[in-house]
Amino acid sequence: MNKKLLFLLAILPFMMSCNGQEKKVQENTLHAKKELKAATVEFISYWDKNDTRSFITSKAGNEFSLTCPDSIDRNFNQGDLLEIKWNDTDTVHYDLPLLVSAHRIKEGPLSIFLKKHKLELQYSWKYECSGGFVAKSYSIIQYYFSITQNEKAKQALVALSKNDPTKKVKVGNKIIDYIIEKEIILEKKKLIMLNIGIFTYGGARTKIEDVYYENETNTIYELNQNTHKLVEI
Repeated sequence: MNKKLLFLLAILPFMMSCNGQEKKVQENTLHAKKELKAATVEFISYWDKNDTRSFITSKAGNEFSLTCPDSIDRNFNQGDLLEIKWNDTDTVHYDLPLLVSAHRIKEGPLSIFLKKHKLELQYSWKYECSGGFVAKSYSIIQYYFSITQNEKAKQALVALSKNDPTKKVKVGNKIIDYIIEKEIILEKKKLIMLNIGIFTYGGARTKIEDVYYENETNTIYELNQNTHKLVEI
Protein backbone atom coordinates (compact mmCIF):
# COMPACT_ATOMS: atom_id res chain seq x y z
CA MET A 1 0.00 0.00 0.00
CA ASN A 2 1.19 3.53 -0.75
CA LYS A 3 3.12 4.98 2.20
CA LYS A 4 1.28 8.31 1.90
CA LEU A 5 -2.05 6.53 2.04
CA LEU A 6 -0.98 4.55 5.10
CA PHE A 7 0.06 7.80 6.80
CA LEU A 8 -3.28 9.47 6.04
CA LEU A 9 -5.21 6.46 7.34
CA ALA A 10 -3.11 6.54 10.51
CA ILE A 11 -3.72 10.19 11.33
CA LEU A 12 -7.37 10.38 10.15
CA PRO A 13 -8.89 9.31 13.50
CA PHE A 14 -6.68 11.86 15.27
CA MET A 15 -7.76 14.61 12.87
CA MET A 16 -11.43 13.74 13.36
CA SER A 17 -10.97 13.72 17.13
CA CYS A 18 -9.23 17.09 17.11
CA ASN A 19 -11.85 18.66 14.86
CA GLY A 20 -14.62 17.35 17.06
CA GLN A 21 -12.85 18.59 20.19
CA GLU A 22 -12.28 22.02 18.62
CA LYS A 23 -15.96 22.26 17.70
CA LYS A 24 -16.97 21.27 21.23
CA VAL A 25 -14.64 23.88 22.73
CA GLN A 26 -16.08 26.56 20.45
CA GLU A 27 -19.64 25.58 21.41
CA ASN A 28 -18.77 25.64 25.12
CA THR A 29 -17.17 29.06 24.76
CA LEU A 30 -20.23 30.40 22.97
CA HIS A 31 -22.48 28.94 25.65
CA ALA A 32 -20.32 30.50 28.37
CA LYS A 33 -20.60 33.91 26.74
CA LYS A 34 -24.39 33.67 26.72
CA GLU A 35 -24.71 32.29 30.25
CA LEU A 36 -26.83 34.65 32.33
CA LYS A 37 -26.46 35.87 35.88
CA ALA A 38 -29.46 36.17 38.17
CA ALA A 39 -30.25 37.96 41.42
CA THR A 40 -33.07 39.19 43.63
CA VAL A 41 -32.77 42.98 43.87
CA GLU A 42 -34.64 46.08 44.98
CA PHE A 43 -35.54 48.43 42.16
CA ILE A 44 -34.48 52.07 42.63
CA SER A 45 -34.83 54.11 39.46
CA TYR A 46 -34.62 54.34 35.69
CA TRP A 47 -32.14 57.21 36.10
CA ASP A 48 -28.67 57.03 37.63
CA LYS A 49 -26.89 59.67 39.73
CA ASN A 50 -25.79 61.43 36.53
CA ASP A 51 -29.43 61.54 35.37
CA THR A 52 -28.62 59.11 32.58
CA ARG A 53 -31.26 56.57 31.53
CA SER A 54 -30.35 53.26 33.19
CA PHE A 55 -31.91 50.47 35.25
CA ILE A 56 -30.73 51.06 38.83
CA THR A 57 -31.08 48.36 41.46
CA SER A 58 -29.73 47.54 44.89
CA LYS A 59 -28.60 44.26 46.42
CA ALA A 60 -27.45 44.05 50.05
CA GLY A 61 -27.18 47.84 50.12
CA ASN A 62 -24.96 48.02 47.03
CA GLU A 63 -26.29 49.75 43.93
CA PHE A 64 -25.56 48.56 40.42
CA SER A 65 -26.71 49.73 37.01
CA LEU A 66 -27.75 47.85 33.90
CA THR A 67 -28.74 48.76 30.37
CA CYS A 68 -32.50 48.41 29.98
CA PRO A 69 -33.54 47.37 26.43
CA ASP A 70 -36.91 48.38 24.96
CA SER A 71 -38.14 44.81 25.42
CA ILE A 72 -38.23 45.25 29.22
CA ASP A 73 -41.45 46.70 30.63
CA ARG A 74 -40.88 50.02 32.37
CA ASN A 75 -43.59 49.61 34.98
CA PHE A 76 -41.53 49.10 38.13
CA ASN A 77 -41.53 51.49 41.08
CA GLN A 78 -38.90 52.26 43.68
CA GLY A 79 -38.89 49.65 46.42
CA ASP A 80 -40.24 46.79 44.27
CA LEU A 81 -38.47 43.47 44.80
CA LEU A 82 -37.42 42.01 41.45
CA GLU A 83 -35.94 38.83 40.08
CA ILE A 84 -33.60 39.86 37.28
CA LYS A 85 -31.26 38.21 34.79
CA TRP A 86 -28.48 39.92 32.90
CA ASN A 87 -25.60 39.26 30.54
CA ASP A 88 -22.19 40.57 31.58
CA THR A 89 -20.67 40.04 28.14
CA ASP A 90 -23.23 42.06 26.16
CA THR A 91 -22.90 45.78 26.83
CA VAL A 92 -24.72 48.58 25.03
CA HIS A 93 -23.74 51.93 26.50
CA TYR A 94 -21.35 53.02 29.25
CA ASP A 95 -20.16 49.39 29.36
CA LEU A 96 -23.17 48.44 31.50
CA PRO A 97 -24.31 44.81 31.57
CA LEU A 98 -27.41 44.11 29.49
CA LEU A 99 -30.64 43.40 31.37
CA VAL A 100 -32.32 40.34 29.85
CA SER A 101 -35.39 39.90 32.05
CA ALA A 102 -37.04 41.47 35.10
CA HIS A 103 -40.03 40.19 37.07
CA ARG A 104 -41.62 41.73 40.14
CA ILE A 105 -41.90 39.23 42.99
CA LYS A 106 -43.04 41.67 45.68
CA GLU A 107 -44.56 45.14 45.49
CA GLY A 108 -42.79 47.98 47.28
CA PRO A 109 -44.45 50.83 49.20
CA LEU A 110 -44.89 53.01 46.11
CA SER A 111 -46.61 50.30 44.04
CA ILE A 112 -48.96 49.59 46.95
CA PHE A 113 -49.56 53.32 47.47
CA LEU A 114 -50.39 53.99 43.81
CA LYS A 115 -53.14 51.36 43.91
CA LYS A 116 -54.91 53.48 46.53
CA HIS A 117 -53.92 56.94 45.33
CA LYS A 118 -53.73 57.95 41.69
CA LEU A 119 -51.17 60.60 42.52
CA GLU A 120 -50.89 62.92 39.54
CA LEU A 121 -48.52 65.86 39.93
CA GLN A 122 -47.80 69.18 38.32
CA TYR A 123 -44.37 70.73 38.54
CA SER A 124 -42.08 73.56 37.55
CA TRP A 125 -38.43 74.37 38.19
CA LYS A 126 -36.31 77.35 39.10
CA TYR A 127 -33.04 75.43 39.42
CA GLU A 128 -31.43 74.73 36.03
CA CYS A 129 -31.34 70.96 36.38
CA SER A 130 -30.99 68.36 33.65
CA GLY A 131 -33.92 66.95 31.73
CA GLY A 132 -33.10 63.59 33.26
CA PHE A 133 -33.60 64.93 36.76
CA VAL A 134 -36.88 66.63 35.80
CA ALA A 135 -38.17 63.23 34.63
CA LYS A 136 -36.80 61.49 37.73
CA SER A 137 -38.24 64.06 40.14
CA TYR A 138 -41.80 62.94 39.41
CA SER A 139 -41.23 59.48 40.90
CA ILE A 140 -39.17 60.98 43.75
CA ILE A 141 -42.19 63.00 44.92
CA GLN A 142 -44.55 60.06 44.48
CA TYR A 143 -42.18 57.89 46.53
CA TYR A 144 -41.99 60.59 49.20
CA PHE A 145 -45.77 60.53 49.64
CA SER A 146 -45.77 56.73 49.84
CA ILE A 147 -43.38 56.62 52.83
CA THR A 148 -43.61 59.95 54.70
CA GLN A 149 -45.27 60.31 58.08
CA ASN A 150 -45.64 64.07 57.59
CA GLU A 151 -49.15 65.04 58.76
CA LYS A 152 -49.50 67.85 56.19
CA ALA A 153 -48.74 65.37 53.42
CA LYS A 154 -51.34 62.94 54.77
CA GLN A 155 -53.92 65.73 54.99
CA ALA A 156 -53.15 66.67 51.39
CA LEU A 157 -53.96 63.12 50.28
CA VAL A 158 -57.29 63.32 52.12
CA ALA A 159 -58.03 66.61 50.32
CA LEU A 160 -57.25 64.99 46.95
CA SER A 161 -59.73 62.20 47.69
CA LYS A 162 -62.53 64.79 47.73
CA ASN A 163 -61.90 65.90 44.12
CA ASP A 164 -64.69 65.56 41.58
CA PRO A 165 -63.55 62.42 39.70
CA THR A 166 -65.55 63.27 36.57
CA LYS A 167 -63.41 66.30 35.75
CA LYS A 168 -59.64 66.47 36.04
CA VAL A 169 -59.54 70.27 36.01
CA LYS A 170 -62.41 71.88 37.90
CA VAL A 171 -62.69 74.84 40.24
CA GLY A 172 -62.20 73.47 43.74
CA ASN A 173 -60.32 70.35 42.66
CA LYS A 174 -56.80 70.01 44.01
CA ILE A 175 -53.48 68.66 42.73
CA ILE A 176 -50.06 68.14 44.29
CA ASP A 177 -47.68 70.77 42.96
CA TYR A 178 -43.91 70.84 43.39
CA ILE A 179 -41.12 73.20 42.44
CA ILE A 180 -37.52 72.14 41.88
CA GLU A 181 -36.11 75.09 43.79
CA LYS A 182 -32.32 74.98 43.97
CA GLU A 183 -29.17 73.07 44.77
CA ILE A 184 -28.03 73.49 48.35
CA ILE A 185 -25.32 72.21 50.71
CA LEU A 186 -26.58 71.05 54.11
CA GLU A 187 -24.57 69.03 56.62
CA LYS A 188 -21.89 68.59 53.93
CA LYS A 189 -24.42 66.96 51.61
CA LYS A 190 -25.08 68.19 48.08
CA LEU A 191 -28.88 68.31 47.86
CA ILE A 192 -31.65 69.45 45.54
CA MET A 193 -34.45 71.25 47.34
CA LEU A 194 -38.02 70.48 46.25
CA ASN A 195 -40.86 72.69 47.46
CA ILE A 196 -44.03 70.56 47.70
CA GLY A 197 -47.48 72.11 47.91
CA ILE A 198 -51.14 71.54 47.08
CA PHE A 199 -52.76 73.71 44.44
CA THR A 200 -56.52 74.39 44.27
CA TYR A 201 -57.92 75.12 40.81
CA GLY A 202 -59.47 78.57 40.92
CA GLY A 203 -57.73 79.22 44.22
CA ALA A 204 -54.30 79.32 45.80
CA ARG A 205 -51.31 77.10 46.50
CA THR A 206 -50.59 75.94 50.05
CA LYS A 207 -47.08 74.76 50.89
CA ILE A 208 -46.76 71.31 52.44
CA GLU A 209 -43.02 70.81 52.97
CA ASP A 210 -39.54 71.35 51.60
CA VAL A 211 -37.82 68.05 50.93
CA TYR A 212 -34.18 67.49 49.99
CA TYR A 213 -32.94 64.92 47.54
CA GLU A 214 -29.37 63.60 47.46
CA ASN A 215 -28.76 62.51 43.88
CA GLU A 216 -25.57 60.66 44.76
CA THR A 217 -27.33 58.23 47.12
CA ASN A 218 -30.99 58.38 46.01
CA THR A 219 -31.92 59.55 49.51
CA ILE A 220 -34.82 61.85 50.48
CA TYR A 221 -34.61 64.09 53.57
CA GLU A 222 -36.89 66.41 55.50
CA LEU A 223 -35.57 69.16 57.77
CA ASN A 224 -36.62 68.77 61.40
CA GLN A 225 -38.08 72.15 62.35
CA ASN A 226 -37.08 71.79 66.01
CA THR A 227 -33.49 70.64 65.62
CA HIS A 228 -32.90 72.01 62.10
CA LYS A 229 -31.23 68.71 61.26
CA LEU A 230 -31.80 66.57 58.20
CA VAL A 231 -33.97 63.53 58.77
CA GLU A 232 -33.83 60.70 56.24
CA ILE A 233 -37.25 59.61 54.97
